[in-house]
Amino acid sequence: MNRCESAGLEDFCSSENSRRFTSYEEIVQDYIKFRRNKAIRLLEKYAELDLEKAIEIIATGQLPCGKQHSHQKRLLKTARPLSKKGLLSVKEQIANAESFENLYLIVRNSIGEIYGIGALTIYDFTQRLGYRKNLEPNEVFLHCGAADGAKHLGLKWKGNSVPVERIPKAFHKLRPYEIEDCFCIYKTALKQLSSS
Repeated sequence: MNRCESAGLEDFCSSENSRRFTSYEEIVQDYIKFRRNKAIRLLEKYAELDLEKAIEIIATGQLPCGKQHSHQKRLLKTARPLSKKGLLSVKEQIANAESFENLYLIVRNSIGEIYGIGALTIYDFTQRLGYRKNLEPNEVFLHCGAADGAKHLGLKWKGNSVPVERIPKAFHKLRPYEIEDCFCIYKTALKQLSSS
């Protein structure tokens, strides 16, 4: 058993199972039962690190156990040291961020211009750094797979997020960052439900 498996982080972000869902409520219950604790456990592992070490690991797209995070497998090798340098240069701002949205802007402004860094990476890095300070988004951020899932629900939005009130009520049992996660993981199921 490797360090990721022993920490319960192996394959934490794998794609959805082949089960067919008949409602949004079933999807939410599946997320709560099979995904929520794994996601929280991962965020807690990042939070256990001191800020500088957390930045170094997060900026290079790694899991706390040293394995590459599945969301950042395509992160260019040239972008990793630049991302680390950019985030370390704003370490004090990160430490003093008072809201998720403020932290998001700090991360985006420090690494958003790096070739190979996109919206998913900026959000993921912000979420991992923000969890250390109990900073969570107030809205559901939509990018990549999460945006695909939201489109299958017929949601329309401008910018990079949508208010929770605009999300179907079945998802209101989840926190905004969990809704984002759920939309991404279950995007195929959401597509099947929308076409049935």
